[in-house]
Amino acid sequence: MNPAHTATAGSLDPGMIEEALMPPVHQVLDQMPTEHIFMGGEEADQTITEPLPGEIRERLQFVNRVRGLRTELTLFEGSFLKVREYHKKKMTKDHLLNLRYLSPKPTLTRHVATRVLYVALGLCAAATLAWAIAQFTSLGRFFMPAMVGFATAALVTFMLFVYRTQERIQFSTEHGGVEVLSFLATFGCFRRARKLVPEIAKAIAAATAERPEVKAQHLRAEIQEHYRLRDAGVILREACADSTRKILASFG
Repeated sequence: MNPAHTATAGSLDPGMIEEALMPPVHQVLDQMPTEHIFMGGEEADQTITEPLPGEIRERLQFVNRVRGLRTELTLFEGSFLKVREYHKKKMTKDHLLNLRYLSPKPTLTRHVATRVLYVALGLCAAATLAWAIAQFTSLGRFFMPAMVGFATAALVTFMLFVYRTQERIQFSTEHGGVEVLSFLATFGCFRRARKLVPEIAKAIAAATAERPEVKAQHLRAEIQEHYRLRDAGVILREACADSTRKILASFG
């Protein structure tokens, strides 16, 4: 019998548990259905049956015109969220998330393109100086074209600053830490992205009440959700494997 099916959490430390369980996990990634992942203390005939989405509860939308992005969210009764993402009117993602296994606390990463902004301000200053010299000296025929060149370069650089300055809001699974939902916000949609956060977090918090009460069952169910998302093309195989290692390491 495989030691991964006989070891219990109470008899081994986390490192030994991971070492004992990882070989069959790699086999699961390629062959085994997720319903047959077992952890210490679980019965062999136990499976996790997920409910189906119920009636539509709410529709939300996030639009980033600078990047040509649109995300349509549909909240269902039964702790499910349908996600449709578009890039320049072409649908790039269409999948269903089970909110039971997400963390209600998102992560936010912010990038301000300060160097690009400084270049834009420097070009504005150069354009202003060239205009002043052209207006108040006899060198206008030389500095007016320079002023136009500096002003055009400043405009292009400022547009690049607007494009590159961004906030990324990410929701991940609770124990595996796999990103499954994100919003990329730029100028013009920062407020809308931040407004979506409490609405989604509230839906996730409500869904956690329906999680399996036994920790081992919940962890196994989260692994099952990772494999479902992997098979649907939502997350990469590597992310799925890493999340399984994380969960198995914390099991106990």
